Amino acid sequence: MIHLAQLFFLRVHVSLYSLVYINPGFYNEVRIYITKAEHTSDLLSNDSEFASKLAAASALVSLSESHYADAALKFASLSSELTNQFNSVLSAEDIALYGGLLGLASLDRQSLQSSLLDSTKFKGRLELVPPLRDALRHYVRAEYKPCLSLLSSLLPQLRLDIHLASHIDTLMEMIRHRCIIQYFIPYNTASIVTMAQTFGMEMEEMEATLVKLIGEGRMPGRPRIDSLRKMVSTESVRNTERRKRREMEGKVKKMGETFVRETEGMILSKYHFCVCVLQKNPFWEYVSFCQI
Repeated sequence: MIHLAQLFFLRVHVSLYSLVYINPGFYNEVRIYITKAEHTSDLLSNDSEFASKLAAASALVSLSESHYADAALKFASLSSELTNQFNSVLSAEDIALYGGLLGLASLDRQSLQSSLLDSTKFKGRLELVPPLRDALRHYVRAEYKPCLSLLSSLLPQLRLDIHLASHIDTLMEMIRHRCIIQYFIPYNTASIVTMAQTFGMEMEEMEATLVKLIGEGRMPGRPRIDSLRKMVSTESVRNTERRKRREMEGKVKKMGETFVRETEGMILSKYHFCVCVLQKNPFWEYVSFCQI
């Protein structure tokens, strides 16, 4: 069984090698052989290097499927002993880069701190990519402009990465949106001009981003944009109460209309039944029935 599991892992290794050098379409095959290796061997408990390589391959598959949070946690949980033993597919620097970037895009601040920055398995890896390490620290301290600036400095490298290239624009957008949302949480009102300067964006671009986030329901407090004054504001407590009252009145009105419609339907149904009965029989025999 151990020999069979090693054979499956060899197939995983070859498929991942093919991803890097030949054809980026082997992820489905990699997933299949990872599952087979996990279910046919006790090497996972007896050989930590084998288990780490298999987990690293699984993390790459999660990345390929855009399961970013899952991939980030898998990279973060890899044994610190796995460095360059798998470097034909994944180097120690790659593990730090992928785990940190995916974590920024998908994990909340508390998870970032516990799973990446304070993790005994992962925090040492971050020293291999200082700009990413510093970007994570800036994000946790709510220093969003230097965080995004450091990530932008890594973009030329990231766009050439075989595993990240097709995801990098999505990941950067996710990170930028998370920064904007986190920035706005403490405020009831914020200047779009100030926000644009804080994030190093054009005012029109910032306004368009806010429109998108509000439209998707991701901004806290149901904010509204004042395009004339270039402000974005959340609802006041009074307006929130009014909105909830209007929503409740609308629900009550809808329930009343439904009740009236169903009652009218029942009355009409009974009327038609009575008419059909009276057409076949003398009226006097069914007067008492129709008066019910």
